[in-house]
Amino acid sequence: ENPGFNLWSIMPITMKEIKQKSKCDIIIHIDSDSLVLDKLTEILEEGYDVFGVRNDPDIIGDRDESMNRPHEIRDIPNHMYLNCGFIATSNDDFLEEWISLNRRIIDILGDIRKFPIAEQGSYNLLTYKYKYKVKILDPKGGNLFYGPSANYRIENCYETEEIIKEYGANNWGRDRKSTRLNSS
Repeated sequence: ENPGFNLWSIMPITMKEIKQKSKCDIIIHIDSDSLVLDKLTEILEEGYDVFGVRNDPDIIGDRDESMNRPHEIRDIPNHMYLNCGFIATSNDDFLEEWISLNRRIIDILGDIRKFPIAEQGSYNLLTYKYKYKVKILDPKGGNLFYGPSANYRIENCYETEEIIKEYGANNWGRDRKSTRLNSS
């Protein structure tokens, strides 16, 4: 049904299919390398089409990441760029439009991996250049941490030259003891 789609472009397809088959109101994708340590009540807040999480931890700061992003959204600050490791939506149109966007990219480029950050790039392009209302669950300076925003630097942690060379920093060295801090 979806020629050209692969592991880097099927997330909206699988989310849509599971949402339809289960007849659920909201679908949540959580990467397998995640730990959930509390209730996810913040995704039940009304008025949003998509709930997302930051791609970069605070230690990245304002480092220029524009070369890793689609041209149309290169000006998005690091603390606004979203990670595909946690996505929640109740909006069927959002999923359908994300599938269509991925299909257009595949038709034009031949493979979504030729698009900056593949599916994560199309996800960010869709959330920032279209009509969807997005809530970032772990805003900069907030008290919740999801995925990469929970990463921080520990002095003398193990670092490899490959990671430093590729990314300019090693923000994967160690994670916080808790990936979520409650305000209560």
